Amino acid sequence: MSLPPESSERSVEPGTVVGPPTLLTEFSDYSDAQKAIDSLSDQGFPVAATSIVWNRLRRVEHVTGRKTVATSFRDGALSGAWFGSFIGLLLLFFVERQENSSSLALIATYLLVGGLVGGTWTALGHVAQRGTRDFSSRNLMAAETYQIWVDADVIDKAAALLNLPNPLAGK
Repeated sequence: MSLPPESSERSVEPGTVVGPPTLLTEFSDYSDAQKAIDSLSDQGFPVAATSIVWNRLRRVEHVTGRKTVATSFRDGALSGAWFGSFIGLLLLFFVERQENSSSLALIATYLLVGGLVGGTWTALGHVAQRGTRDFSSRNLMAAETYQIWVDADVIDKAAALLNLPNPLAGK
């Protein structure tokens, strides 16, 4: 059992208040739900009267590799080098420098300093965790099903545009 969207009444266009949302259809893939809403939009349907409700959410964590002090240092150094390069470029454009100074040397210095600081900082952070998380990962949020809810006042039009039976027809 899923719950309808929070608001039982919404404004589609200024001054127009519509009825409570009603379940129109359900998909197992989010892209199919998106395609249905996009199809309604392409046909001129007031899509502000629709909602996509995610049901039975789960968080999936994909482990991408082992994390060591060396890999922590490497990842932090890369991030720090990018940040250092950015700071170097800002200084290059906005701070007056001596005529005989090299622009490339300035950027390279900040790149190296940023890399060393970033690498050291993340390596120390990894050591401070004392082996409680020796892996890297990325997270994904997914749902088992995706329902399309439509305001009752316009559900008949949405059902017709998507070639679906009107859920309110027998009521």
